[in-house]
Amino acid sequence: LIVAITNSILTTRIKIQKNLMTVKVRRATALYSLVKNLSEAKDKDGVLQRFVHQIMQEFGFEATIFFSEDKNKLKHEAHPASSFIPDEVEWLAAESAYVTKNETGNGTGAVLGAFARYFPLVNNNSVLCVIGVKINKEIKSDADEMTFLSDFVKEVSPFLMKFSF
Repeated sequence: LIVAITNSILTTRIKIQKNLMTVKVRRATALYSLVKNLSEAKDKDGVLQRFVHQIMQEFGFEATIFFSEDKNKLKHEAHPASSFIPDEVEWLAAESAYVTKNETGNGTGAVLGAFARYFPLVNNNSVLCVIGVKINKEIKSDADEMTFLSDFVKEVSPFLMKFSF
């Protein structure tokens, strides 16, 4: 009986470790693929098109991108590379992310009613753009996956900065 219990515990631990390793490998591969694809872009539009494609490929989520009109105002229209057209509530969530420099929208408790989570990309205390990722409820997206999504989104910043000046 003791051997069976010990064997069961060890088997469970091995399965847990295997699952964690699978997740780590998937995420490392996704980040490598993202950086490789973004580095092949020839201009800012190419970076954004590739980024939106990678979000869909890796997470199954649509994305939208907003840039500022001037230093204090976010454009109301999403960038053409966006894969969904946001409504007024979505734009308000993006504007809130732009102003507060914090994530807003779905799952954040800020701007209720938004389907997307909005990530402001900040450099030297100014917002480069706001990226919204529409969370598909049919796809598993726990807290760890949302943290990975946030890290994934932040990887686009250096590529946007490269073409912004």
